[in-house]
Amino acid sequence: MAAVLLACATMAVYFTGFAIFKLAAPQLDHLTSARPFRTAMLLLLNRRWLAGLVVVLTGLCMESRLLLSAPLALAVPVLVANLIFLLLIAVAGFGERLSAREWAGLGVIVLAVAALAVSATSTELTAPSWPDSPSPWQLTGIIAPPFVVAVWIFCVRERTEDGRHARPLNGIAHGVGAGTLVGIAAVLAMGLARSIQVNGAGDLYASPSLYLIIINGGLGLGLAQIAMQYCRLFVIVTIVMVTSKLFLLVMGSLLYAQPWPDDLAMVALRIIGLVLAAVAIWLFPRHQRRTPAGAPPVEINTETDTDSEINTEINTEISSETATELDPVAAIAASYSGHHRRFRGGSLPASGYRPRSNEELPSSEAVSRS
Repeated sequence: MAAVLLACATMAVYFTGFAIFKLAAPQLDHLTSARPFRTAMLLLLNRRWLAGLVVVLTGLCMESRLLLSAPLALAVPVLVANLIFLLLIAVAGFGERLSAREWAGLGVIVLAVAALAVSATSTELTAPSWPDSPSPWQLTGIIAPPFVVAVWIFCVRERTEDGRHARPLNGIAHGVGAGTLVGIAAVLAMGLARSIQVNGAGDLYASPSLYLIIINGGLGLGLAQIAMQYCRLFVIVTIVMVTSKLFLLVMGSLLYAQPWPDDLAMVALRIIGLVLAAVAIWLFPRHQRRTPAGAPPVEINTETDTDSEINTEINTEISSETATELDPVAAIAASYSGHHRRFRGGSLPASGYRPRSNEELPSSEAVSRS
């Protein structure tokens, strides 16, 4: 029971940290993985983002403590099951709504958690037995390939689509890449925590695992933050958490000799759980819905060529104001002096644009805002 409570507290801390990241997203200039050093500078100079980072690192330490006393096969399903807290935060705190495919993906995650939990009840309810620390070659062979793939996703990035009828992306590729990097950091933190438990913290700063955790965790959280500027909290954090916990279960079991079931049926059930988790990620739609539910249509008057351009400018601002009303995060962030809104691929200060009224326009260019 103590392990279950610690797992619930760990995920509550994790989700709180990511919610702070989401609140910080509108305050930041447009982030891009094409300019990693500028992105890192913007993040490290933002106090709200740094507060979220401290909270997430606290969750990582709590998770490492959990894995010292509970087997991975039991801890991972309990951790993933706490996604219900994330759903409550996203719906109640940020006003997000799930599509039919996203509900289906969440349902498949529930089935995956159930399969993994049942497979863990065979012979794995005792504390894990820790072998000798894995060699550098073992660490490199298991961690390097997914690291390369995740960095490739980070560099190539999931580009936003252009064009009049383009649909915004859901950030699935960003979530998978960030989840892989966070999973690598979690596996290394698991081994580092065991080393500190046995040998003490005297040689902590001489351990290469510490710096690999910083690199992988920093890249993963940075990639997740980039996605949070244009994607919903629930989708990004769900993909990150499911991917990272799958990586932790598989790679952690290989590196630290975590036991698997002896019964063939239980082995098959665990494999089914892993496959279902991957299917759940695939079920999440790649594109977001075109318009938020209940958003009022914006009409543009195109009676003449001269008025068309003016109406487009005015209605662009009206659309932006409507989106701000529908997004409580944008409404909160707009009150900060450092807030910037994305505008056609760039960013403008929140106070840097004011639509002209009909009285300010030339009489020949006056238009109705009805």
